[in-house]
Amino acid sequence: MAVSGSVFSLLLLCFPLCLAQFRSVHDMIYVNITAQAPCVRLMNATHQIGCTSAVSGNVGVLHYCAEQSDVDWLVRSAKNPPYMPLMVPPLFTYDNVQALRASGKVSGILVVNGNRSDPQPPPTGFSPVHKCPNDGYGLYKDDPEYAHCKNTTWNPLGTGLSYLDFDFPISLLLNQTDVDNLIDCYNRFNKYDNESNQQYPLCAVQIKDRMDGAKDSITCIRRSELSSQSLNPFVYCDALGDKNVWGTLRPLNKSTPLDNRKDLILASAKIDTWSLFHNVGGVGANDATGFIALLAAAEALGKLDQAEKEGMKDVMFVFFQGESFDYIGSSRMVYDMKRGHFPEKLDDKVLQPSLVNTKNIQYYLEVSQVGLWEQSGLWAHSDPVSQKTSAVRDNVNTIFAAIENATESSNVTIRKPPSFQALPPASLQRFLREDSRVAGMVLSDHMAAYSNDYFMSRLDLPVEIGMDIPAGLKPDQAYDYTTKQGASLTKVATVIARTLYLLASNKTASEATKIEVNSTTINHLLYCFLQQANCPLFAEVLTSKSAAALKSLPGPLPRYVSVPHDTASQISQVIANVLTFYLGERLPSLNKSSECKTPSKDHIHSYIFMNGRPVLNPTDNTTSYASFCIRAPVRFSKAESPAFLSKEMLHSNEYPTWTESRWTVINAKIFLVSSEAEQTITLSVGVVVLLVSLVLVYFINSKSEVLFTAPEAAY
Repeated sequence: MAVSGSVFSLLLLCFPLCLAQFRSVHDMIYVNITAQAPCVRLMNATHQIGCTSAVSGNVGVLHYCAEQSDVDWLVRSAKNPPYMPLMVPPLFTYDNVQALRASGKVSGILVVNGNRSDPQPPPTGFSPVHKCPNDGYGLYKDDPEYAHCKNTTWNPLGTGLSYLDFDFPISLLLNQTDVDNLIDCYNRFNKYDNESNQQYPLCAVQIKDRMDGAKDSITCIRRSELSSQSLNPFVYCDALGDKNVWGTLRPLNKSTPLDNRKDLILASAKIDTWSLFHNVGGVGANDATGFIALLAAAEALGKLDQAEKEGMKDVMFVFFQGESFDYIGSSRMVYDMKRGHFPEKLDDKVLQPSLVNTKNIQYYLEVSQVGLWEQSGLWAHSDPVSQKTSAVRDNVNTIFAAIENATESSNVTIRKPPSFQALPPASLQRFLREDSRVAGMVLSDHMAAYSNDYFMSRLDLPVEIGMDIPAGLKPDQAYDYTTKQGASLTKVATVIARTLYLLASNKTASEATKIEVNSTTINHLLYCFLQQANCPLFAEVLTSKSAAALKSLPGPLPRYVSVPHDTASQISQVIANVLTFYLGERLPSLNKSSECKTPSKDHIHSYIFMNGRPVLNPTDNTTSYASFCIRAPVRFSKAESPAFLSKEMLHSNEYPTWTESRWTVINAKIFLVSSEAEQTITLSVGVVVLLVSLVLVYFINSKSEVLFTAPEAAY
């Protein structure tokens, strides 16, 4: 017993050392891929899309695809699958991915992200979504003339790649060091003239990004509900969603209710974008020009004195989330409006905004993609179906007249598409679907097909829309630099601000020329949203803690709408703070963060304590911040689809039902794999050693009394 206990104690002492040695051996065998953005598995009411790995991960021999011939070799000639191709951006196309999948020779795909300043986009364009975005959830769902983009194909370069279902992982590599390691490993071990003279070991990759949500949203939610009743509950998927941001030029107060008055002007833009890869919805550069222009217009109108604002119709600025997924944000807002629950229905004991219904909207102006208008013109789209009603037609004509008057002395020309052309995919479609009396127009940089050749892809980058910041500029210089896009978008934002001013007041076109968007504002917004989130504007409008969190970001904030749906994402919070900064009033009496709190009974305003600008103390060269409290009628609203409010609505197919599967693990590794013969020999030797060890241990144990004689006690 004493001997056995000593052996056991020795094993206990050896265990940490053995474990450390094991880790050391593990690190010698594997090199981790440090930064990847996986293709996610998403589900809606009818099917699943996206990617997932096997439970144990997917392994494949690395093959670097730098030329089309490398892809062709994998598809036609490669004889020892599975492979894990590493593809440069121009080769990651719908045709190549489909060819690789059909070959049955790949166990996954790695994609080089590319340098942001030199992304190597396919010269013919690349859009991974459908040719008819959000088809089936807009105004023309059942219209025999306009349904399914019969009238106009808005996104002709759309491939639908993001909507395919893959049984293997696809990952975007975000770290150039990882890419360099993979290419080096390929060149050292895998690069041969032909497969017949390949020699082992070969460089291989393992990817684990298991997602257990499956089939469709309804099934996935049911599985989660069943799991919640078990001892080890697990949520398989979550509803996509976020928070819409909205604010008004002056407070909407229930004490002066809108009731049946039709005197509200609603101006909207969407925040989110999408791509095949999680949280890398690209910068969404041209997609972002809409909300950037609207924010700048809000600032220009926010500078009006209070007396003039009081004499105008109110303007509501709305920034929708989840629009890329069948209009999640606008669907929920319209749903709440129609049922008398927007912004929120509370008791009479609190200060709350007036309830807004779609019937209160006199004019609706939406700002879509406008970053390429100097190439193809600026276009004002409207719906031909609702304009069959004379009252709607008259109001639409009023909007267009205001737009035309707003272009006075701006060098901007705005035209209408043919009268028979349908409305492009836009949030306005969801409003018209619920209430055909809403008179609205959508501003865009395209008459028919999108001018943006990289719509909803990670390649919709600043360089593609004229963000020509010279290389070598310091961050503070780049922040203030006026790019081609900056000068162009300033003109568009000025037209938007003047249009809203004319619609909300009785002023003339010449009087509206006093409304001018500051070019510096546009420069700062473009830089912060498209280049670098760690910028002076965001640092000023956020709390010190939130501003500090941005310092670790290598680029702009992601705009992929995700989960959880019941909290505001980082991008929504930033936009809410910027809008508050532009529309709000500073409260110098509240000079501490502990004092700047929204009163529990005030549901009209938001009170935000902002970091302020840095102030340098010349005495000791220390930096402090001119923090301040600001109040504005800016709020969040739910951007969660109404489909998730009840099981009946989830099955109705009336509202979007997108969910995202949860991961169980995410990692990727590079290692060397030996030949099958060597693996067989290694296994055989291991088995022999194990058997010999067992016999040896048995023999030693049976003869332990002879071999290990206890020493005689000392007297």
